[in-house]
Amino acid sequence: MIEPRIPHRNVLESPVSDDIGSRSGRRRKVVALYGSYFLICGSTAAQTLFVSPAGRIVAAVLLLTGIVAAGYGFLSLMGRTFVNAPNIRESVLDERQRQRRNDAIQRSFPAIGMFTALCLVYVILTDSLAPAWRNATVTQALFWAIFLLCVSLPSAIIAWTEPDPGVLDAD
Repeated sequence: MIEPRIPHRNVLESPVSDDIGSRSGRRRKVVALYGSYFLICGSTAAQTLFVSPAGRIVAAVLLLTGIVAAGYGFLSLMGRTFVNAPNIRESVLDERQRQRRNDAIQRSFPAIGMFTALCLVYVILTDSLAPAWRNATVTQALFWAIFLLCVSLPSAIIAWTEPDPGVLDAD
């Protein structure tokens, strides 16, 4: 019997690469990822504020720049390297990688929890006390911010804090 070929099987079974690049390069990727979110939100706000054709062009350029930066940051942080250890099965990681992954997840939970609580307070207050401030675009932006943090913050913490390869402990 012919066994079906799964093209991504080799990638999923390959060992996790320790090739993480330089610290400054990883930090640029983190800034690109989170900065892109603000560019996308800014372009959304600019579309509602500017009705002139020039304003719409500025909003479109901001949106396109944000999407390109988000793709660069997200795809480069989510590869099969140690930086993405929070999203890789535990059985593939060695002891040091597991410890760093667990530390990054533990450090990200308070930030995610606090941001989520603030977003919920905003939604509750605008819903009950100030319905005029209720805005679906802002609520969606807050939802996507929470999603972005949940998916990428542990990897961003590892990318930001892991020393350069060959350096024992820097910073």
